[in-house]
Amino acid sequence: MTVTGTSSTTALVINVGSGTAFDISTFTFATWTAGTDTITITGAGGSETITGSTATVAIDGGLGDDTLIVASTAQVQPGDRYDGGGGTDTLQIGLVAPAQAST
Repeated sequence: MTVTGTSSTTALVINVGSGTAFDISTFTFATWTAGTDTITITGAGGSETITGSTATVAIDGGLGDDTLIVASTAQVQPGDRYDGGGGTDTLQIGLVAPAQAST
């Protein structure tokens, strides 16, 4: 999906449903001005999984045990903000989660 900015300041606001996943890593941003145009993604009260963007983004997971994913370190931009909110949250670097030890 391509998101096209305007000559004015553009703000993209996404509210993620409780317990769902949202991935903005495949979006491209045409005529998007870093530092002026903004992307804000906010989770609800459940355990959301949110994958960030190549554009500067502010992510707030809200309450719950959220997973915030940075697809690659090349995706990280000055001004990015990843905040898991309340709960036990995970910041995952890379799209493949590490293997869990079995007991």
